[in-house]
Amino acid sequence: MKNTFTVNDLSPLNLSIDDVDYTIVGEYTTNIYATDSSGNIANKEIKVIVKEPTINIEQANISLTVGETVTLNATVQGASQTITWTSSDTSIVTVNESGVVTGIKKGTATITASANGIKDTTEIRIQSNQGNNTGNTNKTSNSSNFSSSKGNSSNNSSSSNSQSSSSGTHHHTMPIGNMGKCFNSRNELGEYYNDVVNKWNSKADSGEITEEEYAKNCPAGYEAWSCATCGKWTGNFKYTPIN
Repeated sequence: MKNTFTVNDLSPLNLSIDDVDYTIVGEYTTNIYATDSSGNIANKEIKVIVKEPTINIEQANISLTVGETVTLNATVQGASQTITWTSSDTSIVTVNESGVVTGIKKGTATITASANGIKDTTEIRIQSNQGNNTGNTNKTSNSSNFSSSKGNSSNNSSSSNSQSSSSGTHHHTMPIGNMGKCFNSRNELGEYYNDVVNKWNSKADSGEITEEEYAKNCPAGYEAWSCATCGKWTGNFKYTPIN
């Protein structure tokens, strides 16, 4: 119910209220007073409810790649709507005053949003962007591009025979890449590549392997090509040179 005061002579009113400690959560009964310019006073008993402030980050457990950004949002209930954003490790993840998070290097960090003396957190995982290098295809389905390392397939049947795979009985017009297998589609090849990268990422994250082992074994990209006869795909993993 809305509390109102009626003024008959339209004189100015001063309103005051008994002190309430708004820093303590609870329900209080207090009085509000209206005083006119003639000194007449009216009062009304009112109920004041002081609630806990709240803050909630809307996004949770986010995964980004190195260099990728995302804007976090938080809902605040309290006297102040100003949010302070911090990162537990700025060498892995940074966050600015607007909640924009940027991946710096592979790892995991916690982002904290604070307001009115309380906070909420969310975990940010930064993955290597090596697994996104799926556009490194520099070959087409033209069969002349595939047989160059073995010679022309029409003039070298023995080489062609060595290039056949268990996925078909014909002779492929291409060499099988260092992936060691053929795939039904380019997408299937890309999924296999991502599975391999994720496997090595998991081993590195768990400490199962060293950084040197990770750099040596985790592909940093790939090239892919298809057979002109059957349309199967194969490819080569690309690795980062180790000095």
